[in-house]
Amino acid sequence: FIFGPAMLYTTLVLCFTCFIKDFIYFGGGYVFPQVLSETVTLSTSPAVALLMGVLMEVPGTILALGFDRVLDRRPTIVLLLTALSTCMLAFVSGGSHNLGSRFEYLVMMFGYVGYKCFGITLVVVAHQYAFEVYPVSCRVAGGGLSMAVGRIGSVTSPLAYEWIT
Repeated sequence: FIFGPAMLYTTLVLCFTCFIKDFIYFGGGYVFPQVLSETVTLSTSPAVALLMGVLMEVPGTILALGFDRVLDRRPTIVLLLTALSTCMLAFVSGGSHNLGSRFEYLVMMFGYVGYKCFGITLVVVAHQYAFEVYPVSCRVAGGGLSMAVGRIGSVTSPLAYEWIT
């Protein structure tokens, strides 16, 4: 039924969304310790920067509760993917320089903190939507397939990073 004419498009889009979500979120979990320790000069230690990122996941989870009350799931996912893309560009832009200025450092840290905050928000909202969109008769199959495809994204992200570098 999840591949039937009524749900095929929804299933494909959800699988793609979960793949991208996990590729980005769990890939960042693999990449950030390496990037923060090797290529970016911080005024703090990389461990403190990672701790700050973990702490920013708490407001991200609370933000998911706020979006639940204000927006529908699909516009929330689009908004979060846009915010996540902006934060990734800010991190790359700020971190690609020698961080000679305070502004470049702030741009990089804004990108990192936003990435961690919006990333966990996207994880919560996308998983919630994956299990709400299907009828009861196929809810577990549709949500489970979406999460399984997402896990493929999380497994391939470290491989893609190592292949790029």
